[in-house]
Amino acid sequence: MRKLLFKLIAVVSLVAVAFGTLAGCALFEVNKDRDMAQVAVSVDISEGGENGVKSDIYKRDIVAGYLSYGYYYVQKYGYTTAKAYQLVLDNLVNNAVIIQQSKKELAGDLKDSVYKDGVKVLTADDIVALNDGKGEAFLSLIASDNDIAGAKKNVGDVGYIKELETAVKNAYKGDLKRTDASFRFVGDANEVLKAVSDGIDNLNSFIDSFAEDDDDDEHDHEKLTYTARTTPTMDKEEEKIDVEACLKKINDDKTGLNAKIEGDRLKSFKKGYKKLQDLGLLETDATDEKFYEEDGVPTVLSVLQLDYFKNSVQSALDSKLVDVYEKALRAQQTATSDELWEQYKELGKKQGSEYGGNTSSLETALGEVSSSKFVVYNSGRGYGYVSHLVVEYTEAQKALITKKKAEKDITKTEIAEYVKSLANGIVAKDLRASWVKSNYGTYNVQDNTFTFSDKYVYNTADKEWNLATYAGNIEGVHAYTEETDDDKLELKFTYDAVTPNEMKYTDFVGMVNGALGVNLELGKVAKIGGYAEKDYAARKEILNRFEDIKFAYSTDTGNFNKYRGYLYSPFTAKDKYVTEFVKAAGEAVEGGEGSVAMFMSESFGLHVLICTTTEGGDGYYSLDDAGKAQFVKDVDVKGTVAYNFKEANVSLIESNYVSAQADRFIKQYTKDTSGKKGANRYITYNEKAYKALVTESSK
Repeated sequence: MRKLLFKLIAVVSLVAVAFGTLAGCALFEVNKDRDMAQVAVSVDISEGGENGVKSDIYKRDIVAGYLSYGYYYVQKYGYTTAKAYQLVLDNLVNNAVIIQQSKKELAGDLKDSVYKDGVKVLTADDIVALNDGKGEAFLSLIASDNDIAGAKKNVGDVGYIKELETAVKNAYKGDLKRTDASFRFVGDANEVLKAVSDGIDNLNSFIDSFAEDDDDDEHDHEKLTYTARTTPTMDKEEEKIDVEACLKKINDDKTGLNAKIEGDRLKSFKKGYKKLQDLGLLETDATDEKFYEEDGVPTVLSVLQLDYFKNSVQSALDSKLVDVYEKALRAQQTATSDELWEQYKELGKKQGSEYGGNTSSLETALGEVSSSKFVVYNSGRGYGYVSHLVVEYTEAQKALITKKKAEKDITKTEIAEYVKSLANGIVAKDLRASWVKSNYGTYNVQDNTFTFSDKYVYNTADKEWNLATYAGNIEGVHAYTEETDDDKLELKFTYDAVTPNEMKYTDFVGMVNGALGVNLELGKVAKIGGYAEKDYAARKEILNRFEDIKFAYSTDTGNFNKYRGYLYSPFTAKDKYVTEFVKAAGEAVEGGEGSVAMFMSESFGLHVLICTTTEGGDGYYSLDDAGKAQFVKDVDVKGTVAYNFKEANVSLIESNYVSAQADRFIKQYTKDTSGKKGANRYITYNEKAYKALVTESSK
């Protein structure tokens, strides 16, 4: 529901991005002088009831939607302009229905100012408290249309903001019937903070986009060119709101809510304002600019009162409102461990029928296994997965191999032995120079080191081998300052040369041994001690250390960020991989999970691989009582196959239910014709306002 319905609301505030490409379109010549303030559609699923959830869709909303995404359907999918306008209109109506339904349902779940899931309904005082009691300015930005109309009725268009702050503060105290303001139902007052902060960003970006280019920018620096190296990905927690940063932005003297828009910024804003007027997205009467304060100077807060900018704040709150309601809907659909096990077992039986006699289909499915795609069927044929790294030969070593192979009467066994003898000459180098050059982490001026972000690289500083720090020399460091979005100066660096250190074979193997807790020998398979008995978290920690080494030193980037590594097939591996790899991988898989092999190949260099998963081993559950017991035990352990299976299937069940509910609401209200003369009871269409847009004759 969220993806389907609210992506379109949010994008309306991004019309400015289309200015450059669409400014010459004939559409503007037709529309810019029309009355965009006409109400095109009124939506009120409460039928004028006390909840007051009615909302109006204006002609300018339809045009703004077209500029945001409607024209894309014309250019990309061959829609007529009229069809694209109709799409926008339908989306706006559907969005309004879902927003109103969300308010209606959440208000119905309130008891003693609390939702049934324990979330408190917000009051105006909660919003004021966000900024140590100085947050009343927030209130004018989160008011409903009813509140705004009331404030303007009292004091007029000029000076209504202060009136609005007071009105909102008085209106939203404990009255649960007032459901027209979305902020009351977002669950967390900080969501309001974030919406206002993002609204400020949108406005400032708008102003900046119309600023004159400065050819003498003292902060311009030479662009470095380098080959990008893949960076690690990690499971990301839900982004938390940085309250301090939001408040800092809101209270900033230059660009915060109370900041005056003056000088060059005012010139840039007026350019943009004129463009919006020309497009019909603002009132066209340039002499009546209601965003001005009494002293003739606009502030960020007063400009944010313009619908075009205020919509970005409101859309964010509406989207969060629907999130809360969606969460409540999802909670209605649950699946027990027993139910999930039955789904798992049923999938296993189904896949057994599909893959039992079809090796090609089975291997295709096994190759696509991920945290959301599962192969439950166990063929018992010896499949497994291996995580792999390679440290390549030096150019001198490659030349030696070529020379050796050219010797007369040389045998394969002799070549293999010679290749093995080259191991001591292997040199490992930290290949993350591009991460340094792109400032993917932090440069330390004091000790001339570069540390990669903990968000992406597992910090092994407490281990013998610290893979969080770049192993190399950084030369020609140039410091400069760059202005951030909040007008602060940030220290940045460029580097003339980033050169990796050379790590000898024995040291590299020592690092691998230390990370995995093994004692590797060429051509042999070692077992990580107690691996089979370790829980998921302990196994994951070991594999993460190996991933660190891969990202730093391996030239085989093909299995970076792989869920389990390469699929090993006892039937087809010989057709995909070099002979040495096939032999070592087969031995590791046969040895079971946690088996580690180190070997030399004629074509590449030094290899190390780990068997991460075997068919019938970790990640698979036998379809019997023992398998069920383990499945139930693992279902709440993050990262296990049972957990991932639960997340994927419950999410699908919930999503299908939510989508069905959204479709039901939309059909219920948009298709109703029980009003007077067969009209819709809930939705009133003023066709005269938008007819020219949605007919084929429109341009």
